Amino acid sequence: MPREATPASTVALTDPHPQDIRRFTERFATMLTQAGMARMPARVFAALLASQTGELTAREIRAELSISPGSVSKAVRYLEAFGLLHRTRVGGRDIYRFSGDWVETFTRREALFAPWEDGALRGAELFGPDTVRGARFMDLAYFMRMVRGTITHARERWRRTVSE
Repeated sequence: MPREATPASTVALTDPHPQDIRRFTERFATMLTQAGMARMPARVFAALLASQTGELTAREIRAELSISPGSVSKAVRYLEAFGLLHRTRVGGRDIYRFSGDWVETFTRREALFAPWEDGALRGAELFGPDTVRGARFMDLAYFMRMVRGTITHARERWRRTVSE
């Protein structure tokens, strides 16, 4: 899948200093949290993305982030529910791996908006589209339809881009 090299896709000649990686991981997790992800899953996800191999054991996650086994477990369940990581059992231990599939991850998000649209349309119908409450629900339904369409369009565009 040939793509033009950008600063984000070039390979560093040397690994960054571990302290720089930790600082970056925490800043990236903070950005994810500000965008709506729960704090601990954001930290675990950022650590996974920043890891050399894209996979970590629970013990490595605990050591990297100085968190409890329970925190790892909750974060992993959250991330699995959104398709952001996969768990593999190898030699009696769980290995958590970034799914690597942004298309699937955001397709799932798109599906989460369908009930919003449907529910909003039902609200508009109940209250009447010409009432203040009905108009509010109608606006939500139209917005959700637009968001879903945008995600669908982006997914199709991404697939075309990576297949070139």
